[in-house]
Amino acid sequence: RPYKVFLTPELHKRWLKGVLSTLALCYLIGLWQGEFHWLWIWFPLGPAGIRTGFLFISILLLHILRIAELRVGPRTTRYPFQTFTQRLTSFAVILTLITYQASAFIFGEVYIWSAPENVRLSLVEHGRSYERPRLNERPLYLRCMFLCLGTVQALLHIYRNSDSVMIPLHKATPLDIKNQATATRTKFQRDKIVRTIKGIFGRSLLQPLIIAFLSPILYIIIFRKRVFHIFLGIIRVWSALPRTAKPGSFPGWIDIMGRFFIEGTLLSIMWEFSNTIFNMFMVREPVKHIKLLEEKPVSGNSKDPNGTLLLGLKAKAEMTKSFAFWELSLITSRFETRRKTIYEELNRPGGTTWTQLLAICLSELSTIKSRIEGDANPKPPEDPQAPPIQTLPKISKPLAIQETIFSKPAPPADFRSSVGHSIGVLAKAYGNSSSPPLKGTAKRLRELGNKHQFTIPSPQIKKDTEARLQKAKESPLGWPFRATFERSITAALLGRNTGASASTIVDAADALSGLAVLSLKEDSFGSVHESIPTIVKGLVGALKTIDSFAEKERGKFGVEHGWGEGLVGEVREALRADLEKVVQAFAEYLTGLGMKAEEVREAKE
Repeated sequence: RPYKVFLTPELHKRWLKGVLSTLALCYLIGLWQGEFHWLWIWFPLGPAGIRTGFLFISILLLHILRIAELRVGPRTTRYPFQTFTQRLTSFAVILTLITYQASAFIFGEVYIWSAPENVRLSLVEHGRSYERPRLNERPLYLRCMFLCLGTVQALLHIYRNSDSVMIPLHKATPLDIKNQATATRTKFQRDKIVRTIKGIFGRSLLQPLIIAFLSPILYIIIFRKRVFHIFLGIIRVWSALPRTAKPGSFPGWIDIMGRFFIEGTLLSIMWEFSNTIFNMFMVREPVKHIKLLEEKPVSGNSKDPNGTLLLGLKAKAEMTKSFAFWELSLITSRFETRRKTIYEELNRPGGTTWTQLLAICLSELSTIKSRIEGDANPKPPEDPQAPPIQTLPKISKPLAIQETIFSKPAPPADFRSSVGHSIGVLAKAYGNSSSPPLKGTAKRLRELGNKHQFTIPSPQIKKDTEARLQKAKESPLGWPFRATFERSITAALLGRNTGASASTIVDAADALSGLAVLSLKEDSFGSVHESIPTIVKGLVGALKTIDSFAEKERGKFGVEHGWGEGLVGEVREALRADLEKVVQAFAEYLTGLGMKAEEVREAKE
């Protein structure tokens, strides 16, 4: 059975746990928004439960968006503006804007309808007995600001690439877990939770604070007149408001700004908490916990676990493939019983389990070279030739022309023909006559055009223009159009438009090196030792390709050494560690397995 059949239910369980975790936060915010009462402020079947339900709907929209746009790996473009243009033309941008604005609208409505009367958030203010009812702008202002907050959060969601989940490159091995003391692990987990909470609060305070200070300007200049007339037309259906009502003075700026800042911060906390919980649950290891201390891989429930895993490794879906490689890496390091079956299954269609895994992992390593070579030497656009036009078949014979076309035409036979002939001659003479000379303004325009003729710019002008553009890119304002060394090599390694995950490459190398080293003790049939030279050459080739391309890019960007903050340095270090592990384990056998002395020396270096 396909690997996705076993992976999808596990991901659904994790998604459900994340959704239920946000439900608890919605309940706490629902308690905060209600009026104080010793029973109804906390009773789930009362107003608090209704508010919690609507708040949960607002945050559930975000979870649905994350599932719809879920992918693995970072964006890989040479400069930020290229990323912006690629994202701007996709439907995901519109969907993200609609989702966050709908979530903000629902949250704002819950707060407005739950607020007590003294906050003055009803749409119509009746005033005193002798005053006419008027439209209250305070709830209009709050609604506009919540929508602004939703728009800003949607843009930040797109900018931060929050749609993707980042699978960790470095996985903890059983030896690391065993060597780490229990107290140390507990302290590490506690510190991680504290850092996460601080990050959520830090990211949630800035956007509401900025919008709260800019809200009076935004509301008066952009929203006030339009929103006022829209709500006036709607409310006049059931309320006796004057048709000619206009916006008046707006009392209580400080009060309403403070309330928006508090509620906007709570809404931002909901969004940030939801995204954080989603990422935490979705990037858990692809294992199932059977009992308290017992676990097994996701494909362990299949009748043919290794066959299911092979299908996952060959999958085209990025999510399925990434988790399948992650599971293979975990099997190599943690599940001894399952790992031994990889060496022992010899009668599988298409080759033994080991040979198929070897081919898949080496193919993943070879994609590094194909991506980098494709980036350095892009294919020219093909010019497809237009297919030949199929003409209609001839249905008649050509006309038989007896007289030559150069002979003098016959004189007109009657008066009507002579008149037509004379008019035709006059029209031809007028059409062949030269144009009259230009005068006045037309003459001056022609002289001006002849004086300032267009000339092709010289190479020096082009060079100066390129220098000015490069200087503009290096300025702080040119950051969106500036390519960097880190972004360039990351785009070449991961693919500019594919979004392939670096974790897949590292997992493939970890699995090959781990299975090769452990085969010295567990490979009873000796099916792995013949593949050791192929594994070493594959790792060496991937490292040489990365190093040679990085050297060219360093010269282009003026970088002397280092790998920057990109993922390429981490991927290279992981490949180097795997190569070193294999070479150390088989150092005395490499020449006997068919490798030349030069190749062995190159691998050790």
